[in-house]
Amino acid sequence: MSGESRTELLKWVNELLQLNYTKVEQLGSGAAYCQILDSVFLDLPMSRVNFNASKEYEYLNNFKVLQSAFQKHKIQKPIPVDRLTKCKFQDNLEFFQWIRKFWLENRDEAEYDPLSRRKATAPSASGTRRSTPSAVESRRAPSANGTASTVRQTSAKRVVSGTTSASSSSVMNSSRRVTSSSSNTSIQSSTLPKVRSSAVASSRSATRSTSTSEIARELESAKNDLNTLHLLNQDNEETIKALEIERNFYYNKLRSIEVVNETVYDMINNPNQQETPEEQTELLKAAVLRIHDLLYMLADGFEVPGQESDANYYDNQNLTADYSQTKSEAGQSVLENGNNMQIDMDIDADTF
Repeated sequence: MSGESRTELLKWVNELLQLNYTKVEQLGSGAAYCQILDSVFLDLPMSRVNFNASKEYEYLNNFKVLQSAFQKHKIQKPIPVDRLTKCKFQDNLEFFQWIRKFWLENRDEAEYDPLSRRKATAPSASGTRRSTPSAVESRRAPSANGTASTVRQTSAKRVVSGTTSASSSSVMNSSRRVTSSSSNTSIQSSTLPKVRSSAVASSRSATRSTSTSEIARELESAKNDLNTLHLLNQDNEETIKALEIERNFYYNKLRSIEVVNETVYDMINNPNQQETPEEQTELLKAAVLRIHDLLYMLADGFEVPGQESDANYYDNQNLTADYSQTKSEAGQSVLENGNNMQIDMDIDADTF
């Protein structure tokens, strides 16, 4: 019957159980599934089925009744409780179509009163479908594929006896049994809500405490992550500042070397006729020394580990003696003046 539309399925279940369902999702409470199965077997404890269920734990109680019935009648169809209780359309539609097919294959033609079954507290209180031991109904066990074939054999038709002494005594005995059964079930029904309410309250408190502890752990973990990110951010900011200082330092150094180089370039291409070749040579030597000085000049406050002075630094670099001998009086003057200058200061071309 998978070809039936949801409108036809809802119409069928509303007529069968005298309900007023408007959506397939409403079957997710499990109550209608229980009574559909009860209309086939007539042995489900309908007093435990809650048609007004609105909470998930109430849905689960209904599905427990349904699962017990499946086990009792050896129905092999698995019940996807976790999906059905979410009240999703597709999941409930598939199970609804299956239980409709099961009902068609196993129902009988006897009338079924859904209202009296929902109000019934015990099987003996329902006289709609079962009357006397002479009208025993035998049902076939379901087959392995989840369907059950029902064979009901009635050994005798219902007989309405006259007003005899035997029938009157039978009626008296039945009424006593009904009264006793009603009193017992009323006591059980008055005690059962207290037990259920206490169980629900303890379950809610346990869930609440578990949820609070989980939130506290997540909050602590988030704080630790935030502190770690804050420290990483500080390290990154310090690294960026150091890189900016280093960038400016080398830029200014290259700019100063560029100024010296331009001065030497002009001196070579446009030599001063008033200077002797010896003076020009000395100026070139001074320019070379200045460029070398700029290359190895350090930033303020920075010291090379294990080096006491620039002279020691040059010695450690194994500079040749020829380089030392090229230092003239003029070149030495330019070198000393250059050491006192800021790195980003422009060099006067007339110095050379």
